[in-house]
Amino acid sequence: NWCWVKIYNWSGVDIEGLDHLQRWMNEIYKRDAVTRGCNVPERRDRNSSDGKDKAVKNARSMLV
Repeated sequence: NWCWVKIYNWSGVDIEGLDHLQRWMNEIYKRDAVTRGCNVPERRDRNSSDGKDKAVKNARSMLV
């Protein structure tokens, strides 16, 4: 799932040694639609420190 793989660094997941995953990520990044989608502005409520804290807490709770 691109959405989860894209944030591996932020979530603290190490992809060292996962050569096929890294190759796949590089290929996905080259796609025009992916570039356009990644450039969509963030929601305003996530730009506040409170909004970011909530987003981080929610996302990390799914990893445990």
